[in-house]
Amino acid sequence: MFSRSSSHGGSLVLTGYFPGLLSGILLTVILAAAPVGAADREFQVGNSHIELHSDERIAAASDSIWEDWIGTAAESLVNVGGRFPESHLEVHLHASRERNPVAFGRVRRSDPVQVHLYVHPQARLESLLDDWRGFHEFAHLLLPFAGNDDIWFAEGLAAYYQHLLQVRAGVIDADEAWRRMFAGFQRGLDDPSGREQTLRELINPAGM
Repeated sequence: MFSRSSSHGGSLVLTGYFPGLLSGILLTVILAAAPVGAADREFQVGNSHIELHSDERIAAASDSIWEDWIGTAAESLVNVGGRFPESHLEVHLHASRERNPVAFGRVRRSDPVQVHLYVHPQARLESLLDDWRGFHEFAHLLLPFAGNDDIWFAEGLAAYYQHLLQVRAGVIDADEAWRRMFAGFQRGLDDPSGREQTLRELINPAGM
């Protein structure tokens, strides 16, 4: 279980999964590192320390919702691998104008590793847990960064584990996980943009 404690008081390669754009193709974004302030909240998952950083619109919402969501996602990784893969993790929550509870996310392989999630400030806990995007980003922590040439593998693994993590968290059952996974396969088959391309070419069209 995760335990809580509250406290109020160069260029980097960032990867994110953007559904609806090129049928969910991974985009690699090069962004400058932003300054990091003090954590809004902190808690433990096993022996791992997690800091939760929120922008003003998120911080004004209910505290427990965000901790419960992130804590549940983190615990699901422990249920898969036996331990949390990072000893120290920063989670950054950014307010999004999208209607989805989670618009998108990305992982920054810094020290400590950061997970950035763009969320609706009034999202309900049930909607956050039912959304695959948060679990997808946490699934990336199961492997070290594979490099740009093998992003297709990292994304494929995270796309598989996102539903497995939801099952382990008790959010959905196994049948629903397979249904969602099959629906993703079908969307890929129905999308003509990737015809006659390898997964590597499809995921990383610029050859970065």
